[in-house]
Amino acid sequence: LTVVRLSRHDAPRASRSLSMSGVVDAFAAWLTSHGASFDAVELRDATADDAARRSAANDADDDDDVCHDGWQRGRGVFARADFKKGDVVASVPYAACIGTAGLRSVVGSGKPPPFDGATPAECLAWQLFQIVGDERWAPYVDALPATIDAPCSGCWDHGEIAELQIGDAIASVAVALGKDLKSARRVVVIVEGDDCDDDEKKKKTHERWLWALSCVRSRAIGLTPDGGGAKQVMLVPLVDMLNHAHEDASVAWSSAIDDDDVDADESKSKSKTKTKTKTKTKTKTDATEPPPAGGRVTLVARRDIAAGEELLITYSEKSPTDPFTLRMGFVGGHNPHDSVQIFVNLPHAAGWYADTFKSEGGEDLVDRAVAMHVAEQIEASIRTFAPEESAPRLGYGGQCSEYLVTMFERFNKEVAPEEDPHALAAHAVRLRCEELLLSYPTNLAEDMELLDAPEGSSSRRFKLAVEFRLRKKAILQHMLMAAEDVAEEEAALAAAAKAENGAGGGKGRGREKEKEKKKGEGER
Repeated sequence: LTVVRLSRHDAPRASRSLSMSGVVDAFAAWLTSHGASFDAVELRDATADDAARRSAANDADDDDDVCHDGWQRGRGVFARADFKKGDVVASVPYAACIGTAGLRSVVGSGKPPPFDGATPAECLAWQLFQIVGDERWAPYVDALPATIDAPCSGCWDHGEIAELQIGDAIASVAVALGKDLKSARRVVVIVEGDDCDDDEKKKKTHERWLWALSCVRSRAIGLTPDGGGAKQVMLVPLVDMLNHAHEDASVAWSSAIDDDDVDADESKSKSKTKTKTKTKTKTKTDATEPPPAGGRVTLVARRDIAAGEELLITYSEKSPTDPFTLRMGFVGGHNPHDSVQIFVNLPHAAGWYADTFKSEGGEDLVDRAVAMHVAEQIEASIRTFAPEESAPRLGYGGQCSEYLVTMFERFNKEVAPEEDPHALAAHAVRLRCEELLLSYPTNLAEDMELLDAPEGSSSRRFKLAVEFRLRKKAILQHMLMAAEDVAEEEAALAAAAKAENGAGGGKGRGREKEKEKKKGEGER
């Protein structure tokens, strides 16, 4: 795939000369005028102590501190007071949000998509794109990052993207950039016309569209009504400025869409079914009376929060690191839910198995055509019963795609029916991990050295790419180390049993004790 580098895109600022405090004050006043409740929180720069606490919490999100404007570095939302678990921390009415058709947000409600086939993200980006330069929305636009410095935003060049090293990640970036380039060209024609020959004007429109897309993909909230219906997305001022934590997030967003909050045209298609938001975390909504415009997006404490603590939210629970790094520009420390793709798809894995496992004479143990047929059958089942299932991936602790393991077990029963098919499947996965580790240009030790290099010796983008690939390789290495630990334990058990039997303890009793030890180790 060809990676197309797009030019840097900055959002036009209505108040470019404002200081950080001036931007925050203007945004806070604007948010208050729109009915938001956030007296107990503040948006500000992180201090050194704040940064240390964030690092300790394994949070390195800087989708707001990678902007070229120096005053935006380290920005976050902080508690002004103590909160107990379940307390409402802040709330923002839909009237202050930017949404898509079907929600009573001030912008976007009932508006058509920019072009046929536009995705929800593109529809919302179109609404954000159109309010740039509108004085009524200037305080919010000014508070957004001018640039999302992430691989998928178009800011990285080919060499910087290549430093990610992980094949599927690089492919994802290439595909995203290609799609965005096509949509940008369509938007330029819509806005400037087919016959526009002002290259500078077209360039600004192109860059503004890519900026809007990057903002939406790094901060939009998705709402899916119960009972079906198209997914609706919205930008929620203040809520979209909270930083992310992979674990122990202090707050969660919650919301409810009532019939009155759905536009008339949408309501007709949904009859009288009450619509509610499916949220990532079930929490209580704001008990206060909502404004006439409809519902609110509410921030609720997931645990006790101390005054001065940064409010952290989970953008996507149990998600691998890929979307955070590729679309938002951060790794975020250790992510227990991270995973790495080990095969493109099941047919790829089946072909690899047939090519890898041979008899001593070099003959195929599994017929390649048969293996591919089995893989295609399972793929068809996935499309029917688990369409959300992605390509075979491996996570920490040996968490592997269930369908991949099932397929390998099926092959193993034919190859070695007397052996444990699951153990052989794990062996195959370990071989694949070793193969992948050997295929990368750098190893873990070299990546660690690059990551620990003195500050200023390499760019932030390079360090981000190195950390991303290092954590992916660590998952593969973890699988191999787990196998070594099991082998050492089995050897120790065998040696202990042999010594006990040799000491006259009796072969029968020694074998029984060995079985008990193995059983305990297996349970552990």
